[in-house]
Amino acid sequence: MNKGLYKLFTSCAAIVMSVAAHAASLNLGYCFGEIADEGISKVGNATIEGAVVLSEEMLAPYIGAKVTGIRVGLVTAEGVDNLQGWIRDSLEGDNLDVASGQAVTGWNDIALSGEVVLTGAPVVAGFSFSQEKAVKCISVVGENNDDARWIAKNGKWEQAKKEGVLSVELVISSDNLPERDLEIVALSSSSLLPCPHGENIMFEVGVRNRALTPVSAVDLVYCLNDGDTVTQHYDVSLDYGQTAALEFNISPEGLTPDVPYLLKVKAICEEDDVPENNVTERYIGWYTECYDRKVLVEEFTTEQCANCPRAINTLKQCENAGYGDRMNVVAHHVGYYVDWLTVDGDETYLWLFDPTGQDGTFAPAVMLDRTVLEGSSVPVNSIGYFVDFEPVLKKAIDIPAFVNLDVACSSEDENVLDVTVVMERMPLFNVLSENSRLTVYLIEDEIPHLHQAGINSDSFTHSHVYRACLTDLWGDKIDWTDNQASNHYSIPFDEKWNRDNLSIVAFVNDYDPDNVAACQVYNSANAHVADSGIGQIGAMDIVDESYYTLSGICISNPTDGIYLHRLRLSDGSVRFEKIVCGNR
Repeated sequence: MNKGLYKLFTSCAAIVMSVAAHAASLNLGYCFGEIADEGISKVGNATIEGAVVLSEEMLAPYIGAKVTGIRVGLVTAEGVDNLQGWIRDSLEGDNLDVASGQAVTGWNDIALSGEVVLTGAPVVAGFSFSQEKAVKCISVVGENNDDARWIAKNGKWEQAKKEGVLSVELVISSDNLPERDLEIVALSSSSLLPCPHGENIMFEVGVRNRALTPVSAVDLVYCLNDGDTVTQHYDVSLDYGQTAALEFNISPEGLTPDVPYLLKVKAICEEDDVPENNVTERYIGWYTECYDRKVLVEEFTTEQCANCPRAINTLKQCENAGYGDRMNVVAHHVGYYVDWLTVDGDETYLWLFDPTGQDGTFAPAVMLDRTVLEGSSVPVNSIGYFVDFEPVLKKAIDIPAFVNLDVACSSEDENVLDVTVVMERMPLFNVLSENSRLTVYLIEDEIPHLHQAGINSDSFTHSHVYRACLTDLWGDKIDWTDNQASNHYSIPFDEKWNRDNLSIVAFVNDYDPDNVAACQVYNSANAHVADSGIGQIGAMDIVDESYYTLSGICISNPTDGIYLHRLRLSDGSVRFEKIVCGNR
């Protein structure tokens, strides 16, 4: 038995039940009393099980409470036989407590013995039933939690293909349960952050009642950088599990632009017994200046896709229409099967299409800075004709950037490519990302096709083809020093590559393995390998300069050796020149 659960035995079971009967009760789960309108099922004559894993974090406040029941929400009871509710210490473990109930549509309250006591370790709460054929009775609702949508057929566990959580709740009893528990579940803004200076920032705070006592009023208390607090009162009516969206706005009047402010928000209700979950915070700010954005356009295409040449032409039209210097295109050869240009890493990015694996993938497809567009739940979208795609691209380009990149390539060893990426950020970048990463791709142009569907021409070539990733597929950590950073990479040349057609594309991004919407790209840059990132400066005025070793370390005074001299010119462009110092 898991040490986090134990059974409480007494000489008289009636005494245990008597204590439980007079104790307060609470429902614990992820669905908060919600049942879906339509259910899901497993096919066949079989025993079906469903379960949620309640985390240590969720159970920590309830150590010592007894498990007195399981609540199972069923969309329909027709065809459901032998319904049982149970508690385990693992999905495949033995039942620590189990009881039967007569299945009904809606909530099934199944009483347990009360012998299992919580100590804070994870608990598996679940149910089982038998069916002669598929019964769409299993309810999946709410925000996705992979540990709260387990389903088994004849003992084989897997996650439900539908995202969300099962309608399963643990019933616990104790003399020390909170009577009131108001929780902040979200802090969001309808404004694009950072916000242009002079505009108010609109916020929405999501609060939820986690206890059985209704909440009738909430006060929001907020401040910036531990300054003066503001309190706003809201009359609400929240029963157990219900949520409310409370709105407020902050004016920039009297605040300094181009610096981040830490916004702290606290939600208060009368006699809240669990104040720890009432507070949230995030950085906000207003800007007067920003960097130009170069949008990362990731294309999904294969030679088996007859519609892909049309999409490729759309991107070429964008380049010809003057957007070429505001976009970096990378082509991943996956989405509609694979082809001879598919390489390691391409298929990993299929996760961005559909994290559940339920809806599948397709081509042609495209991502713009891995942004989830309005009306979608993932960053991957279909790509149509130029007239439809251009407005979407323009909107992406117009988003202000608060981080900038420069790329320099060199090849002291003719068999190895050295890449240095220099980054700088504005202080407001912290509003967007506190754990940014750097991802660096090697791509190749003008690769003659072999058997491209939908094309009759022998002259058709593939461009922007993803060849290799010089970093981790999801990016390497960036170590910032005074808003500056640089990373260096080396990669051997592959004999299959045409060096004259190679380029580097680097970008700063976020990554969350549990959320495709939190993998945003904040800016990108590129360099053509044949140009080596090194060029003549000409007559343009130099407004800033710095020096880097070939390994990417920024230094103030170069000594003996070979260095990259980075110069920012009066037209805003950046150039690198290779210099030799000392006796070399």
